Amino acid sequence: MTLTRPNVLDFIGGRKRTFVIPLFQRNYEWKKENCKELFEDIVCLVREPNSTHYFGNVLFYCGSSEGGFETRILIDGQQRITTILLLLAALRDSCKDEKMVQEINTDLIFNTNAHQGDEYRVRLKQTAMDMDAFSNIAERKAASGKIKENYDFFVKAIKDRGLSPKDIYDSLTRLIIVGIDLASGNDLKKVQTVFEKINSTGAELSGADLIRNWILLVKDESEQKSLYENYWKKIEQEVGSENIASFLRDYLIIKGKEQVTQDGKKVYKAFKSTFDSADKKELLKDIQSYSNYYKMIIDSSFERMATKDDKQVSFWLQATYELEILLRPLILYALHKLHLSNKKELIKILELLVSYRIRHLICRVAKGGGVIESLVLQLLNKLDNNEEEVSLTHDWLLYQLSEVDILKKKFPTDEEFKEALMKYPLNAKVIVEGFYFYIPCTLKFYI
Repeated sequence: MTLTRPNVLDFIGGRKRTFVIPLFQRNYEWKKENCKELFEDIVCLVREPNSTHYFGNVLFYCGSSEGGFETRILIDGQQRITTILLLLAALRDSCKDEKMVQEINTDLIFNTNAHQGDEYRVRLKQTAMDMDAFSNIAERKAASGKIKENYDFFVKAIKDRGLSPKDIYDSLTRLIIVGIDLASGNDLKKVQTVFEKINSTGAELSGADLIRNWILLVKDESEQKSLYENYWKKIEQEVGSENIASFLRDYLIIKGKEQVTQDGKKVYKAFKSTFDSADKKELLKDIQSYSNYYKMIIDSSFERMATKDDKQVSFWLQATYELEILLRPLILYALHKLHLSNKKELIKILELLVSYRIRHLICRVAKGGGVIESLVLQLLNKLDNNEEEVSLTHDWLLYQLSEVDILKKKFPTDEEFKEALMKYPLNAKVIVEGFYFYIPCTLKFYI
């Protein structure tokens, strides 16, 4: 491990040097508030010419040197390096000094030894989601997303403050970073260990960030690209980046059959422990096979479905989504097992789960979510018990819900349901008003 203390321009600059944000890293997430704080620090540098400012650590290891380019793979600090380059682009586009414009372009934003269209031409190679936007800012083309928003912020801030772009640019020679070369070579276990421990001044790593890193951190770069393009990228597109953490938690509950906290870091540790010896490609294939069904759960717009059965599935999925997040692993399991093979049975199961949960809410049988979580785990364990031939059907599930050994889990009978409607009229009124579309199901005499 080697440490240096260059200013940010010296770290970024250098003949034939390029930076790569690996596919396992999160997308660009700095908010306007982060950029504002950075800009205020730089304004202080302009006004206090003898001062310096510490900008944080940048961790990297050196990759291959294809085409004669020194490649630095960024493990931490990619958000800050991206933001500094956006500021440099804003300074370039706000400046009338041609010498400064050329210096920023040739020494910092581009590798002048690379040809137009060469993958090394833009000095920072972004993640797939941000690559086009960042390259377009560098090339002075139209862009969108957070990359464009933060570039626009810097352009406006430079103008509003009335400071000389040249003075701001010169002050960056006093913006100091600590560059840490992990010198890890192909020791990806070492890289993974460092990544897990990172908690820098930027956006905190989430459990989903750590899981993505662990899955995509493989020895071969072409394999990593294949896993990302063919599986992970499609999974994120299916469920949405904002839902990836909850989806992976539900998947983990189905496969691990243990209670999993909603704390992201603990989900990651459980995920890694459960799938430590799994083949990464096969694991991603299986996760992807669940992702489309998870999308159905979170986006159950039954009005646009083609067939009557599809509309019924979506209708009841919407009900289960609104009623109980803790039932979701069981619902995801049912979709995965039955959606293609027996849609009518799936509809009956979803209808039963809605009835079960509404009865529970009105009867006030169990107030804590732990009861539902333990019930779901109990059912999942029975369904995948190799010693018993068990199939998920409406009748099997009704029997299980009616015969569970813990009273608080039991399916409330019709008599108990009627009693509760009389005993807790206000509670019943709120629930009925919220879920009146689904109440007819609840009134069926299952027992």
